[in-house]
Amino acid sequence: MYNYFKLILGVVCLVMALFWAQSPVLAQSTAKGITCPATGTSIEVLPANGSRLSAVLVNDLPTNSIRFGGNNVGTLPVLNDTNSIILLPGAAYGFNLPGLYYGRIICMSTTATPIIVHITETTYP
Repeated sequence: MYNYFKLILGVVCLVMALFWAQSPVLAQSTAKGITCPATGTSIEVLPANGSRLSAVLVNDLPTNSIRFGGNNVGTLPVLNDTNSIILLPGAAYGFNLPGLYYGRIICMSTTATPIIVHITETTYP
């Protein structure tokens, strides 16, 4: 009976520890604005981060679109239809588990005007 009690207590402690480790209270969010260039190469919006839990990219401009892509190594490329997605005016794009991308996120304007994009990333501290 005593061993059974220890087993149950051990399982409860393990479940509580796992829940505590997954708790969103331990997460921290950072928000920033980045100006995506109109010419040349793309710019890094978020660095690669293995602690990333989620991210939201927001294009809050009413008229211009923004290109987003992923690039983990090497120089930052010019973004085009083959290596990026387009975020339309007023749109947001978010991702989290299970389809979370941990790599470097880059952006570029689709017009001749630089565009400011707003990013919120949630990570483990």
